[in-house]
Amino acid sequence: MHKEQKYTPYNITSLAENEVFVFGSNLQGMHGGGAAHAAHKYFGAVWGQGVGLQGQSYAIPTMHGDVDAIRPYVDEFISFAIANPDKCFLVTRIGCGIAGFKDSEMAPLFAAAIDLRNVRLPKSFCDVLQSERYVESYMKNWQKHYTSYDMTIDIILTLNRLCRFKKSDCDELINKTLQQLHQSTHGYWQLYAEDLYASLHLRGNASPTVEEVEKAMVEVSSKLKISDPLAVPNVRYYVRFLADVIKAMVEIADFTRKDRPSGFGASSDLYYTLFSVMTGRWSCGDNSYIDDDLEAAWTLVERELRANWEKLLDDKGYFAGEKVVALLSKPELWQEWREKSNHKMAMMRTVLPLLRYEVHFDKGNYYVSSDYEYYFPRTDYSLPVYSAIKGRIRFPNYELKKAFIRSLVRKGQ
Repeated sequence: MHKEQKYTPYNITSLAENEVFVFGSNLQGMHGGGAAHAAHKYFGAVWGQGVGLQGQSYAIPTMHGDVDAIRPYVDEFISFAIANPDKCFLVTRIGCGIAGFKDSEMAPLFAAAIDLRNVRLPKSFCDVLQSERYVESYMKNWQKHYTSYDMTIDIILTLNRLCRFKKSDCDELINKTLQQLHQSTHGYWQLYAEDLYASLHLRGNASPTVEEVEKAMVEVSSKLKISDPLAVPNVRYYVRFLADVIKAMVEIADFTRKDRPSGFGASSDLYYTLFSVMTGRWSCGDNSYIDDDLEAAWTLVERELRANWEKLLDDKGYFAGEKVVALLSKPELWQEWREKSNHKMAMMRTVLPLLRYEVHFDKGNYYVSSDYEYYFPRTDYSLPVYSAIKGRIRFPNYELKKAFIRSLVRKGQ
């Protein structure tokens, strides 16, 4: 992600000392044609050895069966590449020559390698993996509404497009999804925060409107360049969350105030505040406070997948994406997810330092707190109410909200 994509050269005639030529072979190791012949002639491939490292080449058998039969050997290669970061692996169009497969069939096998720094893939493979088919979201309006639940569904669908799960693969899908949920993109949050902030086109101490934040969100999301298709759902969620964080900050604090001090919990401008959140400055370098509790929430989806697995297969015995969308679109399941993931508290923890600062600012009409740990607007009741225990409090109508705030004021007197 956010790095220049390097491709395998079309015609390889020589290798650097640390480079390895990765080619398609047969199990018998008869390297008689195509890239296998070049590997044997120039790069140390051993006649009779059909799998693995040999000289400055690495053999992946492709002539013994269908894509599913080839997959374990590709997985073995990817594990080998990860374990040998000092080597640079140049993957040729494996399986697309004598074996007769298409790029669209072979490329998905290498999805886990596309973002490895020591692996180069053919451009034709990268084009497949970065095509709309592998990065589209089931949420067509994801720029306006995209939660950790939507992210999870998109991860499942992307994995299935890449792996084509069968009846026996329930555990594999569940394990791969959970592994992807654990993948942190926080290392890139600062990048996306800077992109989002830059797209606001602010000058000086300006403070954006909610509408301007949403417009910037669309601008940034339309320019996302992510090489790994499995990372796309994660980044979608985090960019959407960033926009929501900025909107919350704008609601809570007036960043145009000239007397705003800078420093921990109370920066002088929106950018520095956003930077503090995304880099964990508000939490001694640990920004895990931003996360929903995905591990607790995931058990709900796992339960549904296991209980309905055979019903999710199509007529050919493959996992059907449209059926999982239908299964996970139940309102009651979404409500359970919201409670388990505790998203409201994740949002609350991002804005709490600002709230705590604003209650000590006694010259304006911003936020005050009660003995019950509620934070509420002093005069502008259109602004949100927060609870240090429950997160943001939402009300069915304005009159109930106004009455609730007034009750807090009376209790605080």
